Amino acid sequence: MKFPEEFLNEMNDFFSRYKYVPQEGFYESFEKEPLKGIRFSRTKINSADEEKALLKDLGEGENPVSWCSGGYYINNLPRRRLLSPGAFRDASCTGHGG
Repeated sequence: MKFPEEFLNEMNDFFSRYKYVPQEGFYESFEKEPLKGIRFSRTKINSADEEKALLKDLGEGENPVSWCSGGYYINNLPRRRLLSPGAFRDASCTGHGG
């Protein structure tokens, strides 16, 4: 994939300022299918047991997002909400974590 020069300059600056953010695989990730995920709101879900139960209700296993507390990669986004609208949010994870 060809990126605009301005984007490349901004990202190179970002990676040089934030050395702890891995650059490896970032640009290649744009060639891959985007990952899907959800993040449980800590104001609504208070325990790991609740998260596990909700993941099970969604038909998903535990596949945590390493850089996002309460975040999990999932295979399918739910068609209906099982909880109140603020209990979880859809999150596309592209080019980050893994």
